[in-house]
Amino acid sequence: WGVHGQWRLGACGETAVALHEQLDGCRIIVEHAKADYAMDCKFAPKNYYDLQDVPTLGDINAANKMRKFSASYIYVGKGPAQSGKVIVTDDDGRILEVLEQERQMPGTYEFYEGLICPGFVNAHCHLELSHLEGQYKTGTGLCDFIRQIRNRYEFTQEQIDEAILAGHEQMRAKGIVAVGDISNTNHSFAVKALNQLYYHTFLEIFQVVPDRAGEAIAQREVLFDDFEQSAFHRATLTPHAPYTISKPLIEGICAYPVNQHLPISIHNQETKAEAELFEHRTGDLKQLFDDFGLDLASIGFQPTGVNSLHNYLPWIADDRDLLLIHNTFSSLSDIRFAAARSGHTTWCFCPNANLFIEGQLPDFDLFIKEGVSCALGTDSLASNWQLDILEEMKVVLQHSQLANTALLIEWASYNGAKALGFDQRLGSIEPGKQPGLVLIDALTEEGEIGANSSSYRLI
Repeated sequence: WGVHGQWRLGACGETAVALHEQLDGCRIIVEHAKADYAMDCKFAPKNYYDLQDVPTLGDINAANKMRKFSASYIYVGKGPAQSGKVIVTDDDGRILEVLEQERQMPGTYEFYEGLICPGFVNAHCHLELSHLEGQYKTGTGLCDFIRQIRNRYEFTQEQIDEAILAGHEQMRAKGIVAVGDISNTNHSFAVKALNQLYYHTFLEIFQVVPDRAGEAIAQREVLFDDFEQSAFHRATLTPHAPYTISKPLIEGICAYPVNQHLPISIHNQETKAEAELFEHRTGDLKQLFDDFGLDLASIGFQPTGVNSLHNYLPWIADDRDLLLIHNTFSSLSDIRFAAARSGHTTWCFCPNANLFIEGQLPDFDLFIKEGVSCALGTDSLASNWQLDILEEMKVVLQHSQLANTALLIEWASYNGAKALGFDQRLGSIEPGKQPGLVLIDALTEEGEIGANSSSYRLI
């Protein structure tokens, strides 16, 4: 073993020839009889014998435009941890293969203490609200939070743009590779056009008055026309929440041509007041509409005796892929009602935002027992302390009896990518994909994510 990380072999020439065929791109120094001589492969210059100047294997990997990564544990996106694996990528981050560590020469790969997993998918965010970080009180409940956020403070466009870029960079640094982002303006479009992260932008529509549904969709079409679609970022129209939509609006959104084969999202059962509104036309949301000067009875909004999900879900095309966001007050019957759809349904949790606004969390174990597809989001910096998927994972681990690191990595990578339609490129460590790689450190003795764990983008 050479001082510069090279194999120094006591072997006959035939053995060296065999190694020469296997280690294309390496320089093999062979000790034979009483003389040292070199067998040159592609990388090494001809007739070069000085061991001190033989290039390192890191140099060889760089010349071949490859990187190799290994860690204490490898999670490929679905399934349990694996050990003794080396992930090989090209210089664009595309997975070439996953190899056995024991067959790799020491010094040929980067080794990290901790775990490596696919890049995270932030399935629900409001990047355009990043300038509102630290502006609102916590624990007020959703209705008072809505009252606060309607009274937005005055910010310059420069301040808004700087905050959006900072939020985008924070997500990149923490290992997020794709975002399901809600937009009501074009403020985030310039950052998305940098093509540094994948974005599915949901252009959100609010309109509870049935007769004005067409007008609301036409207004969002103007914003849609301002959005430049690419392989990295695309946009669809989407409803806001059950209490700000009507049947004609949902049907118009589902029928919108660009939406035909792409997912839509909706904020779902985020507050107890949502059920009170639909079942009895009472509660805090009813009072909120009264405060805003809208008489629900005058637009035909009648109590139905069942909660919001059972009201609006039948309006959505049965085969449409759907993200249900928050789900703080969703029940077992709600989960099973949604599971009867033929389209793919993903339940997206934003635990820190739930704590920030309502001070309550979904019953995560209810969803885990049912085996439904779940993903994670951060919501916005107006309602969260950071844009960090690992911090969302920690909250679930602290408040669930059934969750573990393997399951949450699946939620944070594979499930999120599938929900947004990016699973052909992202979400799992498989040859041909470019999922990004994330390092999580400071694991517990059992190899699980711990309270002090942090995430870092490797590629």
